[in-house]
Amino acid sequence: MNESKNGQLAAQRLYIVDRESWWLVLVAGIITLILGILIVSWPEISTKVLVLIFGISIILISIVAVIRSFTLIKQTKTWWVLLIEGIVGIIIAIVLFTWPVQTTAVIAYFIGIWLVIVGILAIIFGAVQKSFWPILNGILSLVVGFIVLFTSPSAALATLVFVFGIVSIFRGIIMIVQSIIIKKAGAIVVVESYEK
Repeated sequence: MNESKNGQLAAQRLYIVDRESWWLVLVAGIITLILGILIVSWPEISTKVLVLIFGISIILISIVAVIRSFTLIKQTKTWWVLLIEGIVGIIIAIVLFTWPVQTTAVIAYFIGIWLVIVGILAIIFGAVQKSFWPILNGILSLVVGFIVLFTSPSAALATLVFVFGIVSIFRGIIMIVQSIIIKKAGAIVVVESYEK
């Protein structure tokens, strides 16, 4: 009886913390959405500008992931997934900034690796949490990541930019929807806990 009650309280605490950190998911979603819109609406973007936009966006999104991992550290065993996602993203962005030769192939390589890693981690997080939206986000990131990685290096920069931009828009929308669901789910659980 006590174990069941403790499990219920733990679940309630998890939802409460998620509700309190929903805005972190929202921030990441907005950044990703803006990144996608900016890239898609700027077809003649140069390699240097793309590196700058891509690097800054990844750093911001990664910082949000690290912060959210710490908010969940005492509530769920999957907090480390977000931490790894954040650390890997920051490392990739720094390496991309400092890479001596920034060509189309190099940019595509880093974008592809980041999308694949983020995709795998999102699927793991969603599967453990039994949440549909992180899994959908992860599958989308994983598929496009492999497409980018296996695209011919001679492919036009405009094509890679457009693909990444479209994916960023969809990922941003998914994260924004996910943040709203987290907020509402947390609110419902909190209300139910007070009623009981």
